[in-house]
Amino acid sequence: MRYLSAVGLLLALIVTGCSSISIIPKPATPGAIVNPSDQSIKINNSGLTVTARVQDTAVGGYDIETALAAFYLTLDNKYTSNVDVALDAFTLVDTAGNSHPPIAPEEVNAILNPAIGQFLPYPFVGYYDVVDLEQHRASSAMASERPYIGSGLPAIDELTPLRVGSLAKGQQISGMLYFKIEIFDERHVTLRADLPVSKSKKLSYSFPFSIEK
Repeated sequence: MRYLSAVGLLLALIVTGCSSISIIPKPATPGAIVNPSDQSIKINNSGLTVTARVQDTAVGGYDIETALAAFYLTLDNKYTSNVDVALDAFTLVDTAGNSHPPIAPEEVNAILNPAIGQFLPYPFVGYYDVVDLEQHRASSAMASERPYIGSGLPAIDELTPLRVGSLAKGQQISGMLYFKIEIFDERHVTLRADLPVSKSKKLSYSFPFSIEK
């Protein structure tokens, strides 16, 4: 019995060890600053400073059908003019060189909450692990034409997507970008940004991260 317990503990430790990864920033841009406390990379290009870090390697957990990773960005505009922030200005390049565009918050909702994601208003992004219970309560307790969303659920996290649109000079924004990618399968990823500051000029950024297992 003691032998079986020891074997079980060893297997648990092996599985736990294999499932853990470390995200290490590997900046190649001259002047890029790494913050050891949150493993973020900060790059200042002509007064527009962008800071990026890997926020979540498995948004919603590992039991959802579509793998999702989240990056947390801060944009601080001290450039001479406004900056156009759009989802298509960003891309995530994986180990094989494939490019992954960020997905819209509405699509994140649909992935995390396939049954009720259509009822959740932008920019709320939540993950419900008690959807079936709430749906049963709704059908048995309410007779309303309006969709029922339970309140006070124990497993709701509110995440803030990166706001898109014009970023005025002197303003700062922070938020998430979401990508359909299994980070655990990669050796390294690079988040890239090309932010238009005029019709003929873009400010470019590169944030490489190493995935160590």
